Amino acid sequence: MIPTIASLPPFSLASTGNGDVVPLAQRLASAQPLQATSNQPGQDFDSDPLARAFLDALRTLPPTDDLRAYANAVSQLMREFVNPETDEPAFITLEQQSDILQRAMAQLETDDPLSKPLQATLIGTSNLQTEMTKWMQNICMSDGNLEEFEEW
Repeated sequence: MIPTIASLPPFSLASTGNGDVVPLAQRLASAQPLQATSNQPGQDFDSDPLARAFLDALRTLPPTDDLRAYANAVSQLMREFVNPETDEPAFITLEQQSDILQRAMAQLETDDPLSKPLQATLIGTSNLQTEMTKWMQNICMSDGNLEEFEEW
C-alpha cells in the first residue's frame, strides 16, 4: 500500500503544504537526527563497549607492508566480529560496517598504521553499498526484467 502524503513525515516532503520548496539541505538536516551514529543515541566512542572492543581487536592485527592484505584482514575481522554481549555477529549490514569503520577511523591519528587499511576497507564497503543500491534501483525500474537476463 502506498502511503498518503498526510502520513509521511514532514522532512520527507519536497515542499510544504503552501507550495514552498524545501531546500535539500534543510531536509537533510531534519532527517539527520534519525540516523544514530552509535548503537545507542548519545553514546560516544569511549563509552560504547562494542566500538572499543572492535578498535582493540583491530590493534591486535599484525601490521604488514602489503596494504591489500592488511585491508583484507580488517575486512575479515569486521565481518567475523562477534558482539561480546550477545555472541552474535556485530556488524551485519553495510550501514553498520560503514559506521563502525568511520567511528574507528575518527579515533586514529593520521600516521597510525591502521588508518590506510581502515580507509581502504571503508571505500570498499561504500562501493559495495552503492552497487547494491544501483542494482536494486535497476530492478525496481525494470519491472523485474534485468538487462543481464535479456543479454543472455
